[in-house]
Amino acid sequence: MLSRREIAIGPEWVDMFYSWKANGQLPDNFKLLLPAPGMPGQPMHYVIPAQAPNRELAQQFVELATSPKVQAQGIVERFNWYPGIDAKYVQSELKPEVWQRLFTDISSQDLATKGKTFPIAPYNAAILNAYELAMAQ
Repeated sequence: MLSRREIAIGPEWVDMFYSWKANGQLPDNFKLLLPAPGMPGQPMHYVIPAQAPNRELAQQFVELATSPKVQAQGIVERFNWYPGIDAKYVQSELKPEVWQRLFTDISSQDLATKGKTFPIAPYNAAILNAYELAMAQ
């Protein structure tokens, strides 16, 4: 067990983190941190080809999939994952306990400003510097 002065550092998928905490596989005092300048995650894009035969139907699907309700229920609540849209738009669609579970350690503002898409060159240097600083203390 880590003492109060020790630091555990490593990248983690948010869904696994909260599932492991709920199952008792991680101590309650473990917290998530999204360090500056941010952490990249996989880019999430919907693309409709210019010559798609059903452009209007595809557009309706994209609007549905990126709607606050679908993002809240289908991504955040069901999978313990951060939404693919700005989290401020899903808060009203979530039960308070679901919102608190995902946005206590990392706020929706942190996610909006520090959630990065790949590639992010400064990330590699920043995470190395953060690790070396933590290990030097």
